[in-house]
Amino acid sequence: MTTQEAINIVDNMKPNAYTYEDKIRWLNELDGRVHEEVIKKAEDYDAESDTWEKYQDDDTESELLITDPYTNAYPEWLTLKIDYANGDISRYNNSVAVFNMTYTDYQNWYRRNHMPARPWGWRL
Repeated sequence: MTTQEAINIVDNMKPNAYTYEDKIRWLNELDGRVHEEVIKKAEDYDAESDTWEKYQDDDTESELLITDPYTNAYPEWLTLKIDYANGDISRYNNSVAVFNMTYTDYQNWYRRNHMPARPWGWRL
């Protein structure tokens, strides 16, 4: 899923007044977390070949980090950010619950398919 696709989905599902730049900033928040909390924690993570950089305000074509079948996390994330920014706490709480299920499923899948890095000196 690209940045543009994620933003288009949420804009179609939940019309809002937030700018494209706001949504890119929110996507950067999520993919920054994914990069730090999930990808960099894997044993097969290679810092030398790591190419992830924050998305720019005019970015429409960058591929987001979470892959199928968990890409619903992006519109869910943007929805919860919109609900929070609108001050709609009951919808926000529901949006957080939906996002957390998808994000947890993604984290679990990633860890099942990419061995976690072992602390220095730890051996099987």
